[in-house]
Amino acid sequence: GAGLCGKVVIVTGASRRLGRCYALALAKAGAQVIALARTLGDDPACFGTLAEVAAAARAAGTSIVAERCDLSDEGDIRRLVSIVAERFGGVDAVINNAVAPVDRIDSLNVPQDIREA
Repeated sequence: GAGLCGKVVIVTGASRRLGRCYALALAKAGAQVIALARTLGDDPACFGTLAEVAAAARAAGTSIVAERCDLSDEGDIRRLVSIVAERFGGVDAVINNAVAPVDRIDSLNVPQDIREA
């Protein structure tokens, strides 16, 4: 149906594995997808990059907006919010597929008791 058609969806960790699958499936279902990863990559033929995911979407007759965003960097998040607000007016859903390496978890300000639960 028209459930996802035109909906604005952010997918984090979208350059590979499940994030890549989510981004491409949502685009195929008609969503306006903003695919995020820490790096874009320059070569659309290089698997595991946002450039490749955007190229795969184009090859399937859809489109994805690829944006570099390190979710542990508040400045990157603020930049992304500005881009999405200006271009799309808002967000309907977020698929949070990004994973922080264990050695970076402290930078996310997650209390220790929650990390160890």
